Amino acid sequence: MLHKRIADIDIDDVEKFCLQCNPEGAWLDYKQSISHTKANEQIAKLVSAFANAHGGWALFGVSEKKDASGRGIPDKLVGIDMARMPGDQIQQVSLNAIYPPVIPEMQWCPLKTDPTKGILVVRIFESDSTPHRLGEDEVRIRVNDISAIANEGKKASIDEIEMLLNRRQKSVELKQRLLARAFERAVFKDGSPQLRAYCLPLYPSRPLADWNALSLVAKKSRSWSGFRGANCLIPAHESLIERFTRSDGVGRRAALEFNVYGLTLLNTIIWDSWVGQDMTIKSSTCLTILDSVVRAADDFYKSVGFGGLVEFGVSLDVGTAECRFDVGNDNGETLQIPDHQFEITQSVLAHQLSDDQTLAAMVTEFLWAMGDGDVINCDQVQAIKSYRDQSH
Repeated sequence: MLHKRIADIDIDDVEKFCLQCNPEGAWLDYKQSISHTKANEQIAKLVSAFANAHGGWALFGVSEKKDASGRGIPDKLVGIDMARMPGDQIQQVSLNAIYPPVIPEMQWCPLKTDPTKGILVVRIFESDSTPHRLGEDEVRIRVNDISAIANEGKKASIDEIEMLLNRRQKSVELKQRLLARAFERAVFKDGSPQLRAYCLPLYPSRPLADWNALSLVAKKSRSWSGFRGANCLIPAHESLIERFTRSDGVGRRAALEFNVYGLTLLNTIIWDSWVGQDMTIKSSTCLTILDSVVRAADDFYKSVGFGGLVEFGVSLDVGTAECRFDVGNDNGETLQIPDHQFEITQSVLAHQLSDDQTLAAMVTEFLWAMGDGDVINCDQVQAIKSYRDQSH
């Protein structure tokens, strides 16, 4: 269940998960009710403690019992009353009682025996805006301790608060190091026009995959058209990398990297035709690259259960060449690319990578940067759907 998009979780998933008797801990909590007098206080402590730590899941409507170690495990799916609008209650508490606010994901799963009741599945992501506090100065963190779990986390010490304050900066620095190293490995230093696309957790803090998981991700990625031709990724520091010739009919060189922290990157020579001093880049080639990176990253994050924020980046560097852009219309129109170098980044939740809207938003901004002003008047979402239907 934890590896699925929360919108795809149903009551069957919840039942199977609870039968596994997973105990409460640093990333998991069960709650039978949210209608008692201290429910809002309890919710605020729970949500902020997860956000300040490494994120977690809470299942509301599940009664619990104790296992041999004294930890809570699922007992029965009793459900909570849908008429009480429990999702709205949790959202309001998360927005109004926690500062900075936290926005959890939620999914309502009606009980089979009584559809008016259900289990509310709540996912709280590890935050990049820590520390989240209650009131003026109360900061809580989720730890793997029985007494702390019973109190919705423990009060953070001064040292722990300082750690939370430093977390974001350390993550930013780590992301910058990962990207700088990957860019240096991937670039072709011959002045050829190059397109680079990547996805990476917005605030990486720890490895998401071991070598076996990374190898499976890399192997599966070869099915995406932008990666065809890659067949022998080799180990490098925390990564699998390969320079290869793409099987695209033109034989353009490319560099591919997968990193244990969640990086998927492709850098490729991008020209489609070269006459004299003029190069032409096709919009269809660019779309293939962007789509392949997004799909590979989506597979990566689903396989390791990552659902946090992702940075989706695209850059073009045409060097000193005179490049034109083939917009792909029936007239064979080409445009002069206005900037020889530009970069675009967007931040999305990991599960949104599979949505056509995410790729359409990036394509719209990319085409605009390439000089195609007509893109604003086009239905890019429908265009992406049509492309994906035809190419995969």
